[in-house]
Amino acid sequence: MLLSMHNEMLLKSLEENRKSYEVWKSEIHAIASVLGNLLDNAITAGAEVSGSNIEVNIYMVNNNLCIKICNQTVSEHIDFTQTSAPDRLRHGIGLRSVRNSVQKMDGEFSIGERDGVVTAFVTLYNVCP
Repeated sequence: MLLSMHNEMLLKSLEENRKSYEVWKSEIHAIASVLGNLLDNAITAGAEVSGSNIEVNIYMVNNNLCIKICNQTVSEHIDFTQTSAPDRLRHGIGLRSVRNSVQKMDGEFSIGERDGVVTAFVTLYNVCP
């Protein structure tokens, strides 16, 4: 009887860990997608500025993952809801994808431009189990 209860508890624990792993694995893919989209936008914008730099900060505060990416731009008064690329059919999905992914993970996303620098900031809460 005792061995049976122990086995049941062990199986339950393994099942919970498997579910946690599956959730964690999907979050890792979403985080990689967010990071990739933000870096792609920063690299594209930075290519227009001679000698530009991209600043990437990724850090944890408690169990919260913070991502901050800054890049220089020549554009002023950027409308972050629309793509500036000439081929609008194949571009303009990146920031929308970032917003959707961050929202699905109950995080926060902001992006803005000031004095020729675009700053994107993502906070994902309770990332580490």
